[in-house]
Amino acid sequence: MILTAFALWLVSSLIIVGALIASEMNRLRREFVVQSAATYEIIRQRLDQNEAVMAGIDSLLHTFPGVESRGLRDYAHRMLVRYPHIYMIELQPRVERAELPAFEAWAKAKISRGYVVKDYGYGDVRQWRPVAERPVYYPITFMEPQTKAALPVLGLDVYADDKFKAAIDETIRTGQPSLSTPFDLYEGGRAYLIFKVVYAQTPQDQASRPRLATRVVSMLIHTGKFLSESEEPSPLVSMHIYEQGYGYDQPEGLIDRVDAKPVASWLGRLLPEFTYREILPSQIQPFIFETRRQLGAEAIPVLSVALALIGTFVIALLALVVYQQQVVSRRIARENQRRADRREAQVQVARLHTIGEMASGIAHELNQPLAAILSYNQACVRMLRESDPDLAAIEGAMKSMTDQAKRAADIIVRLRAFVSKHPAQVLPLDMRQVVRNALSLAEPWLRQGSVVVNLDMATDLPEVLADSVQIEQVALNLIRNAVEAMESTPVDNRVLTLGLKCDERVVTLFVRDTGPGVSEEMRKTLFHPFRTSKADGMGLGLTICQSIAETYGGSVIENPSIPFGAEFQLSLPINQRRSAS
Repeated sequence: MILTAFALWLVSSLIIVGALIASEMNRLRREFVVQSAATYEIIRQRLDQNEAVMAGIDSLLHTFPGVESRGLRDYAHRMLVRYPHIYMIELQPRVERAELPAFEAWAKAKISRGYVVKDYGYGDVRQWRPVAERPVYYPITFMEPQTKAALPVLGLDVYADDKFKAAIDETIRTGQPSLSTPFDLYEGGRAYLIFKVVYAQTPQDQASRPRLATRVVSMLIHTGKFLSESEEPSPLVSMHIYEQGYGYDQPEGLIDRVDAKPVASWLGRLLPEFTYREILPSQIQPFIFETRRQLGAEAIPVLSVALALIGTFVIALLALVVYQQQVVSRRIARENQRRADRREAQVQVARLHTIGEMASGIAHELNQPLAAILSYNQACVRMLRESDPDLAAIEGAMKSMTDQAKRAADIIVRLRAFVSKHPAQVLPLDMRQVVRNALSLAEPWLRQGSVVVNLDMATDLPEVLADSVQIEQVALNLIRNAVEAMESTPVDNRVLTLGLKCDERVVTLFVRDTGPGVSEEMRKTLFHPFRTSKADGMGLGLTICQSIAETYGGSVIENPSIPFGAEFQLSLPINQRRSAS
């Protein structure tokens, strides 16, 4: 038994621990997706800012072709302060080989006395050197920020570098901004240049574009500054931004990279890696944003797992103790079984009692529409035997029989709902219409019993909230009880009074007869089930009426204060919402 308990504890512990880890991984996945989406949105905004600043410079140079260096520098300075990832803004005019001496003379006079067009050794030997002979040059004449350390860069021919030359040729060919391949900065980090050509006038054909390209604007984008320290992803998340057409780990297409803390190799083999990948929607910066997170020890909720193991161990231990007690104490087990048997028997008796009450209720309530159907049928037979039958009256009687048959079906449905305590169709209800419907159904009994009906219904009564069929059934039961109570009353004194009144809370229907009234002894058990003074009654009518009224927050009572006869009152709460409106 101990081995069995241990095995059950072990299996249940593994299941619970697995469920806890799965739940924690789902939480971490949701957190990873939310954080990655937020970082993606920041990067997207940075790319939009790059394009907006480039468009602003292009617009400034096209709108004011002769704009002075100071005006352009002011705009560039404001943009660099606002967007730290835009590392530098530069201008490179197009200089033909034959124009080089004159250009250098102009630059020495306007830019710097030591200005010369030059090359830089980008290979193993990194140093400045005289410019080589080329058909065309694009030397730097403007840069912001113009720091002292960056002054030697003035005059650098960016067209000498193949990665920049390809981008310059592309923007001249298309007239649109173009992107250089990414490269490493000397001070660390990755960067790329965005070039935009400035034409002297709008080119009419492709061949004239190089000739009309007077200069290019370039922006140096420091990708390591895309994110501030507070915006960087979690140390557990790696982020790569790379050009389309390259893979996640291909360095030549890498724009920016943030590495995550390493995870133990054995955990990396056991736990999954999350990946978030989206294409950044920029036409001139076609990058892919991708983040990854390799789950490690943080995916195991140590405290929850420990509590689960302790909890399952305690439960297993308690189960073992309980089992041992059951084995040792057979007497307690037999007593518990006897109690369970008695409890089951009580449930069965209650179930049978409910079924019997439902059957009795159906029989009692169906007696009214069936009696009405019989009465209408006898009337139809009698009228058909006449020499000149009244067809309209016969048709009306047959329609009434149809209504009574439908009502019988409704009674079955409503009684089933009543017995099961399920809510019926609760709607705003006009009690005057309820009285009219009930009198229409009770007409055969009233006519047969020669009962005179007096109506005392107040006008402008508020509505109540209830099921119309059930409330009509209550009114019909009270009317029938009153008619039957006056069977021993002389015919001339058989008067049935139906009235409606209301106060601030309830609408009350009172049904008063001129019968013998209710004795004190009968009043004590008046609403008890199966208590009746009728020879063929079942004693369920008033009980059902009271239960229906209580379902809607109302009541059925007998008024003991009238001098003769009996009066029953049905009270229902006012529909406060409709009353207020």
